[in-house]
Amino acid sequence: MNIIKWTLINVCSIVMVACNFTEDQDISDVNHIILVGQSLGAAEHSLPIVTDSPTGYGNLRFKIGTHTWKRGYLENQPERRDSTLFAFVPLTAVERGHEGETIGNGLCDHLKSSTSGFTKKDFRFLFSFTGEGSRLIRELDKVHDDAKDPRAADRQNKGGYYATILDDVKRAKLICDTSHKTYSVMAITWMQGESNRFGHITRWDKPLENKKDFMELYIKDLIQLKNDLQKDIRALTLQKKSIPFFTYQTAGANIGTAQLMACDREKDMYMVGTTYMMPSARNSRVWGTQEHGEPIHLSADGERWLGEMFAKVLRKVIFEKKEWTPLRPLNATLKDPQHIIVKFNVPEPPLTLDTLFLPKQGSGCGFSVYSKTKALNVVKASVIGQDAVELVLGEALEDADSYFVSYGLDTYSRDLSGKIIAVGAKDSVINGVPYISVEFAGDITGEFKIISAEGSFMLVNKNIEYSDLTTAIIRKVFLNKNGNTVVIGERKELRNNRPFKVGQNCYVQREYGYGNLRDNDPEKSIFTFADKQYGNRQGQHYPLYNWCIVFDDLIITKKGVKQ
Repeated sequence: MNIIKWTLINVCSIVMVACNFTEDQDISDVNHIILVGQSLGAAEHSLPIVTDSPTGYGNLRFKIGTHTWKRGYLENQPERRDSTLFAFVPLTAVERGHEGETIGNGLCDHLKSSTSGFTKKDFRFLFSFTGEGSRLIRELDKVHDDAKDPRAADRQNKGGYYATILDDVKRAKLICDTSHKTYSVMAITWMQGESNRFGHITRWDKPLENKKDFMELYIKDLIQLKNDLQKDIRALTLQKKSIPFFTYQTAGANIGTAQLMACDREKDMYMVGTTYMMPSARNSRVWGTQEHGEPIHLSADGERWLGEMFAKVLRKVIFEKKEWTPLRPLNATLKDPQHIIVKFNVPEPPLTLDTLFLPKQGSGCGFSVYSKTKALNVVKASVIGQDAVELVLGEALEDADSYFVSYGLDTYSRDLSGKIIAVGAKDSVINGVPYISVEFAGDITGEFKIISAEGSFMLVNKNIEYSDLTTAIIRKVFLNKNGNTVVIGERKELRNNRPFKVGQNCYVQREYGYGNLRDNDPEKSIFTFADKQYGNRQGQHYPLYNWCIVFDDLIITKKGVKQ
């Protein structure tokens, strides 16, 4: 096993914030970045891949691919894997069944381009992922208690994921030792939580109903996993310093908040940010052109974009030695009975309520105000100064109640201005796939402009009985020769195969919750949107703004006293 020969790198120039890098002897020739997680880490449905050839940055993966654990291949005996599969090769995405583009190239290539001035050493990043979709944290960690329990049935793993991580480290170090190159693990990254988000701790026990108890258990498990990985990896590499641990925010408030709380408690654990602004795998084409991905996953461009977000934070923490916390709320204060001021930690001020990149999320731009007994209407949200948002309520708060603010938990829904005037008499067929069409009078394409820019969205009829509800995934919007607006979607994605009807009112909807609040980080991505088969952002740089994390139950105070 010989390490590949170093090659010159053509580093893309990017607009950067001022960085005063100094020589750091801790950086190795090969710096391993390990990703652990479930489906988003595994890049399920993130297809077709958009990094299918070497990028010129010189980063590495193992010959086996970006994914080093494989079901059916020595799952629990990673030390027996064929050594020829563990030569270093240039880092590219590797399609493996329904798994595709990981965060690997976005992370490593952006990090390489933005740290090239840090040292004269010709260093590289090595990327590897270990994990599998639909895995609980206790199936990925060192204890793997339920993964070895018979009640886990065909989901047993007996610790193979964790053992694979350590074996990957041993193999990488051996390659480097043999080639007289220095080696270390620079960072551990974590993309997991969806399988735990409904309160599940094991596969057989009922989910925990007490939110606080559940979150504390997840925090404890996540910190223990971090500590175990750091200790066991350093025992192999003999690194003196702690290995920092980076996570993203899983969709949904409970797990996302637990991840943030864990980062607050641990000085070497960092939350990069959220993912709701990224295109979902509903836009992906999996298994040829016949199937699309699940909306909870990301498209290939979404994964690569997320990788660049990870890289930005890794650079700040590891190379620039800066503190990091994401765009997040600090407190909410009652200005008067109908006005609330929410203060934020803002990585790159000022705050912006962006309704051009994402559709405006209601009158509150994603903010909600509520008590334990009722919800209040937020009629307006506006940025105040550099780091605050003012919320205007439709009614006054009552002194007797405690009130809270949440953000990013609701999804976009907007009524269309016209009724359906025609439904496709018969399906058209594109690349062998039957499509349905729905026609509205006149040019109302502007009502779809922002939501269709990122790709697919939902069309739903309204004001009818639930049993007659019709939902379609819309994949194209255009004007026909009569000047009317037509939307089309695949017939197989029509809910219960129930067609739309002439005369129905409809609304458009974006899947999953989000909000419009971001900062103004000027950092520029090195990659651009590459998949040309959805949306209209092709060729544009991924925006590396920091979007506000999702949160709930932020209590509103008055003059520093809880209501």
